[in-house]
Amino acid sequence: MDQHPISAREAITYLKSFCGCNYSSAYLAKLRCVGGGPIFTKIGSSIFYYPTDLDSWIRENTTRRMKSTSSVAEHGEEYSHEELADNGWVSME
Repeated sequence: MDQHPISAREAITYLKSFCGCNYSSAYLAKLRCVGGGPIFTKIGSSIFYYPTDLDSWIRENTTRRMKSTSSVAEHGEEYSHEELADNGWVSME
């Protein structure tokens, strides 16, 4: 892996710059306990994230643009792998 892991605090800053999400350290800690959050690693008692795992987590939890919240329920639409690749969010390899 070419990237270095970043601390949980740095992950919060990274997510804010990547997608504008204001996640708290408590929210990421909750996701580490209950699941559903980005992949993380521990070194001793310290938590670290790889930026590529944070990017993947955001992509996996992003829906397509919509006009209302009912659009998701009506259409059940999510981005296809091809649409994600067209936006440069995933590789088609």
